[in-house]
Amino acid sequence: MRRKQTLLKIIPLLLVLVAFLFLSDKLKEKERTSFTVDNEKFNVAETEEELHKRLTNEIRNFHPELMLKLDRYNLLTDIEGVDVQIMDGQRTFQIESIWNEGMRLLLTYSIELSPFDQEPDDVPHLTIDRLTFGKNEKSIELPVENFDGIPQRQFRSDGVVFKNKIYRRVIVESYWHEDTMQTLMSWVEGDQTGTDEMTRIDQAIKQINRIALNDVSFHQKSNDESVTNIEKIDIPYKMQGWNPVLAKYPIDRAHVVTPDTQITFEEFEIRLHQSRIYLELVSPHELNELEYKMNGVIRTDRIMRDENGRDYLELPHFLRLDETNDEVEMEMLSGIFNTDEEIRFTIDDELEAFRKGLKEGKSRYQVDRRIGELNDIEFELSYLDKGAHGPSDNVYGFFLKTKSNMFTGRNLYFENYTIYQKNLEEYPYSRDFGRYMPFFEVKDQNQNPVEFNTLHSDSEGQFFAVNKDRFNQLEKMHVRLFNLPKKVAFSGERKVTIKME
Repeated sequence: MRRKQTLLKIIPLLLVLVAFLFLSDKLKEKERTSFTVDNEKFNVAETEEELHKRLTNEIRNFHPELMLKLDRYNLLTDIEGVDVQIMDGQRTFQIESIWNEGMRLLLTYSIELSPFDQEPDDVPHLTIDRLTFGKNEKSIELPVENFDGIPQRQFRSDGVVFKNKIYRRVIVESYWHEDTMQTLMSWVEGDQTGTDEMTRIDQAIKQINRIALNDVSFHQKSNDESVTNIEKIDIPYKMQGWNPVLAKYPIDRAHVVTPDTQITFEEFEIRLHQSRIYLELVSPHELNELEYKMNGVIRTDRIMRDENGRDYLELPHFLRLDETNDEVEMEMLSGIFNTDEEIRFTIDDELEAFRKGLKEGKSRYQVDRRIGELNDIEFELSYLDKGAHGPSDNVYGFFLKTKSNMFTGRNLYFENYTIYQKNLEEYPYSRDFGRYMPFFEVKDQNQNPVEFNTLHSDSEGQFFAVNKDRFNQLEKMHVRLFNLPKKVAFSGERKVTIKME
């Protein structure tokens, strides 16, 4: 009986204690969340929609149009369950979202506010020393770059306040080196003989499925002594490729643009960086470039080929191609292919006169010799020079002037065939690029190749140069120009309108 009376006395006390603890926690939670900040000092959002809008403009000078695309096409990956207690448990840090561009990260994070925060700098800022990128059991750790002595540009963002949190975005740049590229490319399985390095690296990046932030610290700018250090924060995240597809619009329109050439417009892809229009070309010529007009702008661009062997044109940034357009109009003007005809000439008397001038202190010998004309391109040997277009006295060469209306906004550009052949041994995928390259080849008096380099090019032509020691061995220069382009004009129905619906 006495025990029962004792329990009757203890139970009410326990209930009072539980109620007290419950109310105490509620009061603490209310104290932590039911306060306001100074709207003149903080960037405050009243709604979640306004928060997203303000965060889009949060990082200054970082491609504002790109940030709008990230928001419009929902490319930011929301992260769930990655939160850490910081500042002796007084605040909660949380990763809200991630987007990657290669190995560069755009992090959105939040930190709980305190009633004592008088200005944005009172809220700790995130800094990161290293990043780990992992694909299943494989991983690679990279240091984070510093800018002007400030880690990863963190302090550029004051943040946006919404409810009881401040949200910030930060660009985290990892430092690359040659070993990084080799490691990433080794992650790509299968035969990659015909694939260029950047494509292989992009394929490897898309296989990364986890990230770790290493040696993380939180600093209050207003109090240098207030620091929280965390060894590692693991984040599950499937990384994206550099140029993801945002939207597709089928076209399926065929046009006969010459008696023997047909172009089928297959599909229009809006992509994050360069959009694409896929084409099927039926022609007796291997067309390498197309001249076209889009949104009133005339361009000449190379026909690219994707990993599935489909041909496409890569459209430039400034055309502003996205779903804010109601429609896009494209008109094919002409095609360009390379021919088997060649231009050959020898530099001998001019070489002797140039050397004579050098002894007299003259660095340039003016030639102005017309070489010939092929495929509506005029060729002229303009001059021989020492150290042209640069301070070096250790290079000698000649300037080849070309004149053509073939290209819009640029001139003909030659690649050294001897160097190209050597590069094929190390980079076999570059063979595909050779199909549209005009080549030059220089041989000496004994018909041995000479590795001239193109040191300068402008709207008139190119300067081809070789080092002084090799130049002094030359008695003649036999020059060969080949794989030269030819333009064929299109006629008839060659327009297509792409509806953004």
